[in-house]
Amino acid sequence: MLRPRSKEAVIDMVRFCDREGIPVTVRGQGHTCFYPAANGGVLIDMSSLRTLHEIGPGFAHVDAGCTWEQVLDATLAASPPQVPPVINGFSRLSIGGTLSAGGISGMAYFCGCQVEHVLELEVVTGDGRLVRCSEHSERRLFEAVLAGQGQCGIILNARVALKPAKSRTREYTFMYPSLAALLEAMNALLDEAEHARSPRLDLIWGSAARTPAGWGFALLANAHYEPGHEPDRTGLFRAITPPAPPLEFDGTFREYIRQLDEKILAIPTGGGRYPMWLDMFVPSERLVEYAGGILDRTQDDDVGQGGLVLLFPLETRTSTRPLMRLPASKRVYLFDYCRNTDPISAAKAEELLTRNNALYQEGVAAGATAYLIGAVRMTPADYQVHYGPVWQRFAADKREFDPRLTLGRGTPIFSHMLRDETARGEPR
Repeated sequence: MLRPRSKEAVIDMVRFCDREGIPVTVRGQGHTCFYPAANGGVLIDMSSLRTLHEIGPGFAHVDAGCTWEQVLDATLAASPPQVPPVINGFSRLSIGGTLSAGGISGMAYFCGCQVEHVLELEVVTGDGRLVRCSEHSERRLFEAVLAGQGQCGIILNARVALKPAKSRTREYTFMYPSLAALLEAMNALLDEAEHARSPRLDLIWGSAARTPAGWGFALLANAHYEPGHEPDRTGLFRAITPPAPPLEFDGTFREYIRQLDEKILAIPTGGGRYPMWLDMFVPSERLVEYAGGILDRTQDDDVGQGGLVLLFPLETRTSTRPLMRLPASKRVYLFDYCRNTDPISAAKAEELLTRNNALYQEGVAAGATAYLIGAVRMTPADYQVHYGPVWQRFAADKREFDPRLTLGRGTPIFSHMLRDETARGEPR
């Protein structure tokens, strides 16, 4: 394992491994549920690269190993205070990790995922080239790295966008009796925001938790504000008629993010528990059928202690990154089926993977696409279906930027290329 003290250490290691035929795997905060192994090669732990290089008007230049929590603390302390447009539902994830996957939360619904808010990257490619890339320079590599699962390059540092921060936020939590009722309310708020083209709500998301009486559903929405300009609840939620008044949380934006993190940290871990999550982007019009069907079949031991379901809406017009694959629908929801299994054996893990794979195939049949952080055993053929019209371009980028297949072998997106080389007797 390499814990680099500088970007030069990463570059030197990649060049050495590429020359010697040694596979390289990169780790951020280890949040992805599957395919984490280094496969006998070198694991580079990027968490040691945590320098905040610069915070300026509208941007932060940070190392890939920085967490969003670290960035948020620094940008809120700046004068004037700023924030990234999208913070994950758990802010202790790394910059490089989420930008390699997509990066989503309830803040993304109107402005797009974290990969949409990247101004520039510094990347080392699989063949050891150090490249600075953006939409205006080396764009092909830029688009191959964002949501690219670490296949074409390793993010060393990033210049990410910031926006002005408001000092306080108020969260409203409305309870609903069913998934259909929750979805109807969420869609009403989202439709209103799309029509106005200027949303009044800064976050919209949903959740479901298993109770002795069955599933309980919640709509959560936030409005950020400055003291003296408190949100008008009636105006904010005029598009819906909730069953009961909401629960409210009011605090600074930093306090709000901290309490979200604490909820995630409160989920029991250790003792053999392991997150076996399923993450699917589902067309809005198919969500009740697909997700509701899964929830109807769910037993207590399917989700485990602390397991829950999250629903993050996203308008697909906000998505411009080619490798961020979304369904062909105006609006989608990330259905985040968060199993937190009880002490797990190899046999139990295999059973849950088999279940997840069946649910994944159900989702694909319903027009859904995977968010590639979950515990699903995908084959190269599955990845070809997943990437669809951009598959050939992605494969060409792999050949250009990582021609000896040094990076990302733990995720078998291009394992067929490795088999082809082996069959031809080419050295690796």
